[in-house]
Amino acid sequence: MCTEANGQLRVISNGKEAKGAAHIHIITQREALIRGLKTFGLTVLAALCTIIIPGVHFLSVPGGLIAAPLIGIMVFLKSRGAIDGMSGTFHCPQCGQSNAMEYQEGKPPYFGSCTSCKNPCQVFPE
Repeated sequence: MCTEANGQLRVISNGKEAKGAAHIHIITQREALIRGLKTFGLTVLAALCTIIIPGVHFLSVPGGLIAAPLIGIMVFLKSRGAIDGMSGTFHCPQCGQSNAMEYQEGKPPYFGSCTSCKNPCQVFPE
């Protein structure tokens, strides 16, 4: 469901820099909406589950029901258009060997190492 775009990536290893080809996965507005609604639902469910806990439910249920739409909207706004993952190829800045990589979660920069010389590298989409 992600939008995919082709672009470049920048690799930095021990102060040396190289470029490569990237295939970037971007979260669509529909997928961001689904993530926001799931977060909203889980927050409401967690708040309603605390009804049976004496004393705690006086704060957790109203707090959870008030926070649920705010948290859902924040998740939607943060994830809309964000990078969901990236794959690509590059030549190691240290040894020049070709490397293929794939990252699925998290925000850039992505961290890895060269398959031949094992030097650590940071990968940024451009």
